[in-house]
Amino acid sequence: QQPKRQQKLPLTDAYKHVTAFYSYIRRANKWGPKRGPMGAFTPRDICNMDESPIELFGDQSKRSINDIEGHLTNKRFATLILTVFAEDNSRMGPILIFKGQGRVTSTERAQYSQGVHVFFTPKGVINGTTMDRYVQLW
Repeated sequence: QQPKRQQKLPLTDAYKHVTAFYSYIRRANKWGPKRGPMGAFTPRDICNMDESPIELFGDQSKRSINDIEGHLTNKRFATLILTVFAEDNSRMGPILIFKGQGRVTSTERAQYSQGVHVFFTPKGVINGTTMDRYVQLW
């Protein structure tokens, strides 16, 4: 689309506006998070998380998830979340989310593996509250 006559700037004014915009961009760049070369995220800030359902039932070698009667939501018992960072993968261990209220005895909590974070949600999948707690662990 062609600019209208009112939108056109003389070349002498254009240099002043372009320079002002460039200096604004340079100042605004300092306000955001720390960046790497060319404005890219640093490797420490790059990560990928993946949720995988875990079906926990008796003899898994002879039965499939379809053999269990009931609705699909009753068949999903836990969710495993793995997080991979571009740098320093030791920052975050695996996360298990179980379906439930989270009323766990201290005896049961002591049996959890070291480095594995366990959460409980009503549906056994990550929700907003759990996501906030998950991000705080980074």
